[in-house]
Amino acid sequence: MGPMDDQQQRSGWAANGPAGRIATPFDSSITGNNQVLPARLVRIQHLACLPLWETQLRSEKKSNHTIRSYMSTARRFSATVIPGEEEVDIEEISITEMHDRCNPNNGRLDLFIQAIANLRPATINARIAAVSHLFRYIGHRIPDWVHRPTASRPLPRTLTREEVMRVRKAAQDSENPLAHPIITLLLDTGMRVSELCALETGTIDLADRSARVYGG
Repeated sequence: MGPMDDQQQRSGWAANGPAGRIATPFDSSITGNNQVLPARLVRIQHLACLPLWETQLRSEKKSNHTIRSYMSTARRFSATVIPGEEEVDIEEISITEMHDRCNPNNGRLDLFIQAIANLRPATINARIAAVSHLFRYIGHRIPDWVHRPTASRPLPRTLTREEVMRVRKAAQDSENPLAHPIITLLLDTGMRVSELCALETGTIDLADRSARVYGG
């Protein structure tokens, strides 16, 4: 390999030879991105992928809700058709075929991410989490360019006047003698439960009907 070939290798372009032509990007065999099936899947690579992946999810003690969500997302992703492809029976896709469909460089992931871009951040993150798990199972990983939006925290909801009255009434009718003063203190002051629990007798003035709260 001469100086020019060395420069081409460092610049990220293929050498003028069997692996490529000058000014042609490296193929996967040169860049090292030609991921292969994990060894644990080689012997079963011709079996349907989704049922095996579902078994893996159950072995990880995922909840039934999570499994349903992950399976639904995996089917949506797998059914995403890229140009030049024909629709296939998702349930019958083998592990080898799923490995090819999950290749992050074939454009399917791009189309899937674009399709969910208008959903709520929490939903987007849930869909990405499902696809990420499938990718890891099949021997790929989600690229760094996939953006996981930050879910905004909802503002706390205040009680209506009617709700406050019902809470006070329930506290007054409670058999626990501490219920009424505790609920009254929380509602009238806006004190946090942790601050209430941290109160000491020395910080409460019964004559003045006041209390000193620290670290609130």
